[in-house]
Amino acid sequence: MKKLKSVLFVVLVSIIFTSCTSSLGDIGKTMALVNSLEKMGISPDAAIGGIGGILSLAQGKLDPADLSKVMSAFPDSKNIMKEAKKLGVGNVTNMADLGKTFSKLGMKPTDVVKFIPEVTKYVGSNGGSGAGDIIGGLLK
Repeated sequence: MKKLKSVLFVVLVSIIFTSCTSSLGDIGKTMALVNSLEKMGISPDAAIGGIGGILSLAQGKLDPADLSKVMSAFPDSKNIMKEAKKLGVGNVTNMADLGKTFSKLGMKPTDVVKFIPEVTKYVGSNGGSGAGDIIGGLLK
């Protein structure tokens, strides 16, 4: 009986965990960044939407070589963009659009001040050579 309760508990915890994370889709490796941002008070939806907005801006502004370095930090970028679109993130073509995107996602200026350096640091650690500097320059 005790073993059955343990098995049921494990199954229940697995179901709860899956349902809590499934709303974000398959964002794989980027979940570490989302978790870090959540610890800073930024919701997972705002984090994914914000990352998607930054990637949208990068796609329109960076040359192919630089874009490749930045995108290498997000091997799951197609899923991130898909999830961001579900959250209402459209085509981001400039910093004003990005600011509107952050606001639409519920981010306050105090959130953005934490968000951008954390994403830049993540890209620098996980992207191609110089990727952090590239994204940092784009987000000035």
